[in-house]
Amino acid sequence: VSLPTPPNSNLGDSTETLASQRQRTVWKARQQDDLLTAFANNLYPSFRARQALAREMGLPVSHISIWFQNHRNCMREPVARAPGARSLHEEGHTRLCSQLSSAQLTILLQAFEKDPCPKYTSRMKLAQETGLPENAIHIWYQNWSVCHPGRGRVCAPHQP
Repeated sequence: VSLPTPPNSNLGDSTETLASQRQRTVWKARQQDDLLTAFANNLYPSFRARQALAREMGLPVSHISIWFQNHRNCMREPVARAPGARSLHEEGHTRLCSQLSSAQLTILLQAFEKDPCPKYTSRMKLAQETGLPENAIHIWYQNWSVCHPGRGRVCAPHQP
């Protein structure tokens, strides 16, 4: 469940869009179990299946969709897989991914250590610095946060 940010939190420019201000979703253990069960049954659930999960959990469908995207991405990362687990590539699923140079990755990792939840303006500066599109930077941050929990600070204060 995501909580609103206090108005005096000073987290960014007031000119940023609402989409860039959405808070991190904190999953309850039961929700995580339900999502993992659904993921084991189907890596790419239909819209109706995502709707049903969202309804059961009392969350927007977009949160469920992003969880599946992030979880599929974590399976591609060798550090995120359990020993003996197969990656999506080994399962026959393929998707084009942004290939980062070591210089781009260094820039992103340094920026992540400073601010694990950058606003749109910060991501645009990183896009200019790295030569990557802003949406690729945004997705990299989402995936890195999910696949490397505990790195950096928490994006917003939350309660379980």
